[in-house]
Amino acid sequence: MLQKGCGGKLYVQFIVNTTGHVENVNILAGFDNEFDQEAIRVITLSPRWEPAKQSGRAVKQLFTIPIIFSTWPKK
Repeated sequence: MLQKGCGGKLYVQFIVNTTGHVENVNILAGFDNEFDQEAIRVITLSPRWEPAKQSGRAVKQLFTIPIIFSTWPKK
């Protein structure tokens, strides 16, 4: 797939817990398993996030973000 040149948009959903770590990463709307798995890998390995706060206390926060992939064919 990556060698052909293609792209698309997928939506990934995950939780940032009270310590800022990512958990429960899921693809909501994907377009190809190879790209879906790469999005999960990148989000899972992302650096620590700033946790959400409610009344001054850290709380879990659900995120849904789009990720756009573009590839070009190898020459």
